[in-house]
Amino acid sequence: MASISQLKGALTDATSKILPSRAKHLSDSDYAEGFALFTSPPNGNVYNEFTTSTLCDILTPLFDSCKAVSVLEIGPGPKTTLASFLDGIRLKVRRYTAFEPTALFASILEADLLASDNSISVLPGLDKPAEMLRAWYELTDADMLPGYNIILFCHIFYGMSPKRAFIEHALGSLSEIGGELVVVFHRDRCLNFDGLVCHTTSLFDSAFQIPDDDQKLDLFSSFLTGVPADAIDEDVRSEWRTICRSLASRDSARPGQLIYHAPKIMVAFRHAGALQEVMRSTPPSHIPRLIKNHGARDYSYAAIVAPTNVAQVQECCVQPNVAALDMGSLNKVRIHNSTSSPLIIVCQGCTTEDISRTWGIGHLYRQYGWACDSIVGAVIVSVSVKTGEVFCIGEVLSALWPESAIRPEDEMDLMWAVKGAGTNFGVVVTVTFKAYAKEAVELLARSDQIAQKLDRTCSADPCLHVEDRELRLGVTMYASTIDQFTTSTTNPSPFDQIFGHPRNVKIVDCVSLFNTDIYIASMHRGHAGGKISAFKQCVFLKNIGSPAITDLLLTVVRDLLTPLRYLHLLQGGRAIRDVYNTINAFLQLLLGVYSTILRLDTYNKVFATTAFRPNQPRLARLKTTIDL
Repeated sequence: MASISQLKGALTDATSKILPSRAKHLSDSDYAEGFALFTSPPNGNVYNEFTTSTLCDILTPLFDSCKAVSVLEIGPGPKTTLASFLDGIRLKVRRYTAFEPTALFASILEADLLASDNSISVLPGLDKPAEMLRAWYELTDADMLPGYNIILFCHIFYGMSPKRAFIEHALGSLSEIGGELVVVFHRDRCLNFDGLVCHTTSLFDSAFQIPDDDQKLDLFSSFLTGVPADAIDEDVRSEWRTICRSLASRDSARPGQLIYHAPKIMVAFRHAGALQEVMRSTPPSHIPRLIKNHGARDYSYAAIVAPTNVAQVQECCVQPNVAALDMGSLNKVRIHNSTSSPLIIVCQGCTTEDISRTWGIGHLYRQYGWACDSIVGAVIVSVSVKTGEVFCIGEVLSALWPESAIRPEDEMDLMWAVKGAGTNFGVVVTVTFKAYAKEAVELLARSDQIAQKLDRTCSADPCLHVEDRELRLGVTMYASTIDQFTTSTTNPSPFDQIFGHPRNVKIVDCVSLFNTDIYIASMHRGHAGGKISAFKQCVFLKNIGSPAITDLLLTVVRDLLTPLRYLHLLQGGRAIRDVYNTINAFLQLLLGVYSTILRLDTYNKVFATTAFRPNQPRLARLKTTIDL
């Protein structure tokens, strides 16, 4: 699904090739018609719900602490953003100023604000009439508009550049009582403030829909490009419609509608200073890294720091939304051999190459459970701005217990979340896993490494089976030659370093070669009676020493219904293609999933929404408690 920004870029490029110079700009009426596509139902309902809920969340503390509030709104359009607030909040707005360059919008807004009867006024608590400035907000005279508690950038922020300069200019117009905010609303995910630190952010993913109608698409394209539809010929408008339809998604539930991705973001700023505090105590990250999370890639960070201890992580957490954390410096893996079972303590910065077991479902999960089931402890730094406490949950070695760390009251809930129920409850510093021995896995992997280096005249066939409730691994090595030799002239096998001296050595001719399943004939104390393998099912595998295939092979052997069954691996097969089965049919049966990384596409959104639904109430309560 293409986004509105991608569509605008494609339309602008196509228009600039046909019309290098724009002779006309949109009139107020043209702009108002295009603007109405975004503000009228159903698109407007979603946007208003987002702006109202996010503003109430961040502004309620300020309104609660002040008897009188002054507001500067930049580009509000025909209706102030505060109109949806509760009466008690709107009554506290005693001073209001707006910059609205569109004359038609300014007139409508002014009529709502200057109503003679206070009972119907949008802002009935104003001490003096609202000040309406029919002009663009410019970077001039920083002292012209001092002393505001709240400054809101609304629909007009797109054309402002450089954005950092405008935000800093607005910050200079705030009062200094405490809690003042500059808030930016933007109909796009990507915003770069050139290193400026924000106080908080809120992202809302939504879709924009428009009827698949030529007249509507002309109006829509004209608004996005800023070119009046009546100023261009039919060929250009036809190109616009083609682009709109080719980039749109469609939904059978909404017939006749073209749908685009329309993310919305809110960013709030306060007076600067937090970044300097963090940078004084935590070193910056100088290693370029690809951010794995697709959603996080869309954010521009003021700085990326690389903490080297828990105290530095804690300092970053009590200064929220200041810097991103590169945990790569905390990359140690410790193994603790306890009396019951070994423990592996993995730091946050470790990669899957540093540990033997990855997060998720492995081929041994039927025997040992999922990887998340092996989590028995963790050290977490709370993201609460008030405390930034360090929590130890589950099994944490006393030698690794951070100073001033505590056990939280909701320890069991946090352990549940860490094991995969949800995210964003804190910064995980270390995780303690319960470990299991994997000697057979290592032997099979080492055997495969040796086999891959054998001469083409040789081959090695591993065989896996269970005998006396123990997993057994044997290897038969074949070497062919046209020279005459005896057992006294045979060279040591490269497998001797793993298994020791071979149990049996035979020299045969080409005919007798077919009866030389030496190891198989000796399995189960010779029960096979010297018979060769009779293959009933066969698959081709590549790199049997890889963890994924090795784990699967061992699991299959352990689960065989009778000890007389075995896996005979013949060297020399070709790879088989991976087969991915869809899970759509199982969505209605899901009882919940462990937390996973999902790309931002339509399928994964449906999967995540369905799969996480049973846990959402509990996750929401835990998130609210942790963030207090």
